Parts: sequence; C-alpha cells; structure tokens
Amino acid sequence: MKKLLLLTLALVMAMSMSAKKKYITLQSGDVQVLNQPGKTALYEFDYSKTICEGKPLEQYLKDRGEENVRDWPGECIETQDNYFMPRWNDESKMNISLIKEGKADYKIVVHVTDLDLGSTAAAMFIPSFSRKTGACEVSATVDVIDLSNNQTVCVLNVNKLRGVNMRAFEVASSETRRRGLTYKKMAQLICEFAQESNK
Repeated sequence: MKKLLLLTLALVMAMSMSAKKKYITLQSGDVQVLNQPGKTALYEFDYSKTICEGKPLEQYLKDRGEENVRDWPGECIETQDNYFMPRWNDESKMNISLIKEGKADYKIVVHVTDLDLGSTAAAMFIPSFSRKTGACEVSATVDVIDLSNNQTVCVLNVNKLRGVNMRAFEVASSETRRRGLTYKKMAQLICEFAQESNK
C-alpha cells in the first residue's frame, strides 16, 4: 500500500513538471537570471502584434464596438497589476521581484502573440467538470532585459497557456477576470520553471 502511494505521488509530480515544461519553454539565454532574490525588474505587456481570436487585436476590439476599444487599456492595467505582478511576487522568494516603477536591475517584457479571451457562456452553460472550459488562453514570448547594458539575457516561450474560467464558488466571470487568472498562472509557472532549472 505504501509503495503504491509513493508511486502515485511520483507520477503526479512527474505529470506536473511535464505540464510546466509544455507551457513554458526556454528559447534562448539563461533562465537562471531570474533566480536572484533581492534583484528587481520592471515589467510591461506588449500587444502590438497580438492576434486575438483570429484577428489583429485592434481590429478585434473595433469589431466589438467603441466600448471595448475604450475599456481595453484599463483592463490591461488590471490584469497586469492585480494578477500577474502579485502572483509573481508571491513566488519570488527565490526570484527577482517585480516593481511598477523606479530603478530596477532588469526589465521583463511579455509580448502577447495570441490571445483567446474565452467564453462566459461556455464557462457557465456547457456541462463540464473542468474550470478550464471557457477560460482565457495566451501564447507569448517573454524577454528578460539586463538594464545595466540593455541586453536581452533570456527569452521564454509561453505556449497556449490556459488558466481557469473562474475561481471556486464564483457564479460568473468577466473576460478581464479570465485573462487575469491566466496571467496569474503564467507568472507562477515562469517562476517555478526558473527555480526548477537549479535542480
């Protein structure tokens, strides 16, 4: 019984590590540059080349109406500052910490290449035991820039990362909320990927 329990635990851990490697991969450089507690990094998200649900982001927003164009910048600030940064800093006991402004050692730029904002209807009405149904999905490249010389020292790929459509016991979730939850997961997996590179 004990051997079976240990085998099951090892299998779960292996599957978890495999999932992280699938979602976050190293394109170039040294990911261990992120493993510097006490160092800081500014951060930003770049949507200049984002394809959102098959369309250039600007066109996607225009097609949905002026309200969506108007609200997008504020929604970006919310998802980045209220989900991505706090989660990263929760994980950063062994990593560099993110700051919004001021003098920093590094800069992290998330270039969002593909974005699917998910579906409230799918999340609420399609029978499923998975909270990933209707969730936001993102692909991106992440540049880590050394601000002492403005050189890119690491590039990561984020591959079709899907968060959850809502937290447990929530009855509904907005697009902003779903995107935030995916960005939160992205921050966690990047930090864990960097930490595991030391093993």
